[in-house]
Amino acid sequence: MDKRNAICKISNDFSKAILSVQNENFMLTKDEEGDEYTQKTIGWIKDKKVTFVIAVKNDFIFICHKDYDQNLDIESSASEDFKIMIDRNIEPGILTVLDVAQDGIDESGFGN
Repeated sequence: MDKRNAICKISNDFSKAILSVQNENFMLTKDEEGDEYTQKTIGWIKDKKVTFVIAVKNDFIFICHKDYDQNLDIESSASEDFKIMIDRNIEPGILTVLDVAQDGIDESGFGN
């Protein structure tokens, strides 16, 4: 599990928290007494990578996708039925970047 890309957000009313690490997405909800939290998996975004989470009131909006999907999904922690799809225009591996290190660069920015 790669912890460098973990996302953690707290709801605006401090009653819920989201933890997302790669394809694992959990929500912690404060119980009625306010002493403990209950953890549950958000099943409808299972197997999706969450790239961004926004806290809205006491719920969360997720921007997520599966590997090599043709679109990004916008989903909600409040409802399994809420889903917006946005087409992705860039395919994996379509961009090639050439990075060169060069010694002996003069003031003009060019090599000797």
